[in-house]
Amino acid sequence: MNSVQTSIGALMSSASGSKKLTKEEIVQGFDRLLYDQRAIAAKINELKIDQREHRMVMKVLRGCDTERTGYRLIDGVLVEGKVKDILPDLQQKEEK
Repeated sequence: MNSVQTSIGALMSSASGSKKLTKEEIVQGFDRLLYDQRAIAAKINELKIDQREHRMVMKVLRGCDTERTGYRLIDGVLVEGKVKDILPDLQQKEEK
């Protein structure tokens, strides 16, 4: 269960229970939801930027000799490979 579901669940269970929510609890719940919404929006933007970069790199690599040496950064490790090996990996990653 992610934090958004947890926040919503906490608000719903409090609201449906016999205890009335105080103004502070409502504001805190709203603030948690707002924080979660901003975190999700930031992650979406990060993924869009990554996707744009992958497409740009793939466009350049398609115009290169397939035997040309290229480098990729995978989890902080610089990996050497041929364009013919790198391009399919990038295409597969973009599909995910």
